[in-house]
Amino acid sequence: MPGSLVQIDVGAGRVWGVNAAGDVYRFQGSGQWEVLGEGFQNVSVGTLDSGNRVVWGVKTVCSVVRYLGGGQWQPVSARSHRSTWVGRCGV
Repeated sequence: MPGSLVQIDVGAGRVWGVNAAGDVYRFQGSGQWEVLGEGFQNVSVGTLDSGNRVVWGVKTVCSVVRYLGGGQWQPVSARSHRSTWVGRCGV
C-alpha cells in the first residue's frame, strides 16, 4: 500500500482504511493490502443483526456507497454525507 492510512475501521474480523489519495484498502493478512476502490474519504465496516458483514463508504463527492464484493460498490440514495459508521442495533 503506498503511503499510510488517514482513516481506518475494524469490524467483522476485517481491517479497512482510506489513504490520503482516497483509495480504500482491506487488509488481507501477512502484510498484504488489497485496493478496493478510489475516491473515498471514509469507510466503515460492521456486522448486521443477521450476521452478514456490511461495509459502507463515503466518496469524496459526499455520496454514500455500499460494498457488494469483488471490488464493486453500490450507490445508496441519501443526502450528502461526510462520514458514516456501522454498528449493531442498540450499541
